[in-house]
Amino acid sequence: MRRHGSAATTLTIEPGERLSAAAVAVAAREGYHGLTVGGVARGAGVSRTTFYCHFTDKDSCLLAGYRERVSDLRDCLAEAVSGIPPAERPRALLEGLLGWLSADPDAARLLLVEAPAASPEIREEHQRTLAAIERLLEASASAGAGPPLAVPATALLGGVLGVLAIRVLDGEGRQLQELGEELLAWVESYRCPQGQGPRGGNYWAQLGRRFPPAPAHPLEPVRLLPRGRHALPGATAAMARRSRILAAFVRLSARSEYGSITVADISAEARVTRATFYSHFRGKEEAFLAAQTEAMQQSVALTAAQYSLTTGWPDGIWLALDALLGHLSREPELARLGLLGALAAGEKAIRNSYRNQRAHALFLEDGYRLGGDDAAPTRLTSEAVPAAVAALMRHHLLAGQSNMRWLLPVASCTVLAPFLGAAAALEFIEARCQTAR
Repeated sequence: MRRHGSAATTLTIEPGERLSAAAVAVAAREGYHGLTVGGVARGAGVSRTTFYCHFTDKDSCLLAGYRERVSDLRDCLAEAVSGIPPAERPRALLEGLLGWLSADPDAARLLLVEAPAASPEIREEHQRTLAAIERLLEASASAGAGPPLAVPATALLGGVLGVLAIRVLDGEGRQLQELGEELLAWVESYRCPQGQGPRGGNYWAQLGRRFPPAPAHPLEPVRLLPRGRHALPGATAAMARRSRILAAFVRLSARSEYGSITVADISAEARVTRATFYSHFRGKEEAFLAAQTEAMQQSVALTAAQYSLTTGWPDGIWLALDALLGHLSREPELARLGLLGALAAGEKAIRNSYRNQRAHALFLEDGYRLGGDDAAPTRLTSEAVPAAVAALMRHHLLAGQSNMRWLLPVASCTVLAPFLGAAAALEFIEARCQTAR
């Protein structure tokens, strides 16, 4: 397996490989948006002329580095499960992933944080990588190791990677292996009852079809403020302009890549001057974070209102998820902003996204008390479950689907199974789907 040292200590490597390794290192240190041709060339110890002899731009260079690292990862995972008894393969696969990420912090940062924020070509490559790992996870989990898992590998891998990503963002990339036992226990909590078949995509699709889409809210046209004698008070007018700017950013994010949106674009969409924009925000990143936070507050308020309507925790989770998924179906622009746009908007937006997930994890607190202290899942479940649900929704959007309510059964199972057990969770969900209209 090939390991990459720093560019300064690998001068015997060919310039092209040195450049791709430097691109990975710079992206890990500066973030994708801080990646430049000059920075990569300096990191590799070559001239810009040499850079352009090998690559057309920074994205083609980073893509090469990504492919090299992913090739290493696939070799590592294949080796981890080779010759291993079926019952031990899930553990071996997870340990192989954690070991590889811990040994190469730059690659961990690239895989978990920067690739989803990169160019469309790198993002597409990243989606293929995740799909390959999901297939390996499904094969390892069902290869005679016991009953199959109740939820798709997309949810399980999304939960694992979400837990790991926040550690990498916090500089704890070399301690990832310490999470192995808790993550494995979380994955194993989704085992189906003995003797039951797998709950694959067709099973969840059939249940999901019972839940029609919530009608989308049409985007309201921009309403200019009144002038003259009927003008609004200054503070009220300022708040109205701020709201228009945030709404404009949401609309633009649904149509364009974050990196291509400019302050001029936002101002034009909101029908305000650039000076007005800068009177509210220092730049587009701050405006994005404000829009993201406002969307988060809306979603938490809606889910909390529904959750509080019942005294039974599983029923409360079902209603809260239905409220959240219905809200995102009605507001597809907000769904894209929170689930896809945040990944491309940089580290602060990604951290904000995880804070959003932690806010929704508050609804899990009653679940910990169901089985008593001894039977309760570990606290890592509060990180893994919201990340797993977000992965399901993100996968849904990337597949071109906008009816988030289709995910209500599988998302509910993802939340409930670690607390109720997979058998009880499936029984509850199937009963609720029988009464769905």
